[in-house]
Formats: sequence, C-alpha cells, structure tokens
Amino acid sequence: MGRLPSASILNGVACQMVITLGGHVDVPGLPDHGEASREERERCHLRALFWICYLFDKEIALRSGQPPFLTDSYCDLTPPDKGMTHFFADGTGQRFFPYLFGDIGLSLLKGRANRQLYSVHASRKLEAELLRDIPELDSALEEWRSSLPAQIRPSLSMSRASLPSL
Repeated sequence: MGRLPSASILNGVACQMVITLGGHVDVPGLPDHGEASREERERCHLRALFWICYLFDKEIALRSGQPPFLTDSYCDLTPPDKGMTHFFADGTGQRFFPYLFGDIGLSLLKGRANRQLYSVHASRKLEAELLRDIPELDSALEEWRSSLPAQIRPSLSMSRASLPSL
C-alpha cells in the first residue's frame, strides 16, 4: 500500500492550491506565432499543474476508495493543447506521442469508474445496474487503449516472459 494516506493528504493540498490559483479553468492556448507573455506562460504552466493534480487525484481516489478532491463538474476538462501533451519520444528523438493525453483519458475513465462503482450513488444501485455499468466501462477502456499509438499501447495479454519475476 506504500504511503497512500500521506499521498492522499498531500494531493488534497496540491488540488486545493491549483483550484485557488484558478488552474481548474481552461484558458486559450499560447499564440502560434511570436513569444508568449509571462502571464500566458504562467497560465499554461498552471494548467499543466492542474492536469498533473487531476491525474494523481483520480489514481489515489481509485486506490484508496475515497472520493476525489477534484470534482469533474467544477473543472474545465477541455483537453490540453497539443504542445502540452506530446512529451513522450520514441527514443530516436524524431517522433512524439500524446503521453499526457493518454494519461488524461485514462484518468477520466478512472474517475468514471470510481463514480459508477464506488460512490454513494453507486452503493444505492441495483445489482443489475452495476452489472450493466461494468461492460460499459470495459468498452470505454478498450476504446481508450485502442486510441493510443501502437508504440505505447498496452497489450491485451502478457506472455510469461514479460511478467516480472518475484
């Protein structure tokens, strides 16, 4: 379990700070030409910090069984500009893949799974409703997986050789 309680507390502080600074609200992207002003760069940086907090928030909520600190209905979940999402290089330095964007898509699914399966509302659902939600979540997860570039797409199964030895 590691230090999940500490991570949860510190994540809560980080989420509150990014909201207080306004990072949960999207702003227009940086201009395509010319140099961005200091304020524009700060807003872009703040938005990147929001997405990092969002990624950790959904992961910690799912692992801990606690509600997330960042509620989707209060956050602008407009995907970040291309420049913010293309950080993963293929090793040759020639191509970049939407690494952060893939994580954002997965984090949105984690939030949805948490809401549909573990929330107070979910605890009041009939078993048939939960059994309907699970294949929908599975389908959404497969859609996300398929949307990733082949170089970073998780496989559906693992060979024995690729399993870590314990």
